[in-house]
Amino acid sequence: MAGRHLQKSPDSLCVVNIIPPRELWEVIQPLRNKYTANARCGPHITFIDPFVLSHEYTEARNILEEAFASLEPFEVRFEKFNFFKHKSSSTLFLEPIAPAGAFDRLINLAAEAFPQCRDQLDRGDGKWVPHLSIGNFKDHKELVKVMEELQKNWKPLRFTLKEVYLLNRPGPDPFEVRGVAHLGSDRSVPHFGPGCEILGSQMSRTLVVANLPKKATNDSIVQGFESIGIKVESSSVEVILNPDRSARNIAVVEFPSRELMLQAVDAVKYSPPFPGIPAFARPLELMAFPDVLNGCTTLH
Repeated sequence: MAGRHLQKSPDSLCVVNIIPPRELWEVIQPLRNKYTANARCGPHITFIDPFVLSHEYTEARNILEEAFASLEPFEVRFEKFNFFKHKSSSTLFLEPIAPAGAFDRLINLAAEAFPQCRDQLDRGDGKWVPHLSIGNFKDHKELVKVMEELQKNWKPLRFTLKEVYLLNRPGPDPFEVRGVAHLGSDRSVPHFGPGCEILGSQMSRTLVVANLPKKATNDSIVQGFESIGIKVESSSVEVILNPDRSARNIAVVEFPSRELMLQAVDAVKYSPPFPGIPAFARPLELMAFPDVLNGCTTLH
């Protein structure tokens, strides 16, 4: 077993997810904004949770790619909503449809390579049920009503599943893409993470800052950056909100250029902008959440 010797993470800080490209987020994420609190990843299908520890990711990525070498990229469609009913709540999700056996083969190849990380199969008594969660509901009747309304106007979405993402998050912060494992012979530019194509785009000059003080505002973030010598306009800051409009400890900050954004990332690393709080800053293209300023992770 190629990856058996790598140490498994004791928690869900290290996972592997399937994430649709950002152009699909524009349709899916606004629904998640309404019904999912404290999201740490954009629209996704949980694949391996937990995975091995993040310091093992370089070797783990290579092992996954070797395991997937015989499985070429395949199309995934989102055509209908479905739900799981739990003891005291229900989960609404989009049901991914793939060619017959494709998902089974994908998860079984991963489980063979990492037999210590087959939790998704074990939870389902040997069967993985891929799904993209939209939200959790305490009232099942409300879920059914929402599902019926969404299905009425739903237009099917599709993408090519050509890679999976090795993710890690430091504590409560959003997931960072720490590696990309390709399927089959595909070696195209990834949608997320190191090597993705972003130069000249809004994303290329945007950073994510997390572990913010409670009740952070645009103005308090501006003041924090100014305290370490980084000029930021209030209109270029957006604090991410939960469905109840409470502020998260995550924000995106857009800069006039990529160079200024990278300078800000370095500045936060060495001089925390909020006294006593070790803030976390990364270029947005390396993150699996959120989106650009005024993008689809905004609550309107």
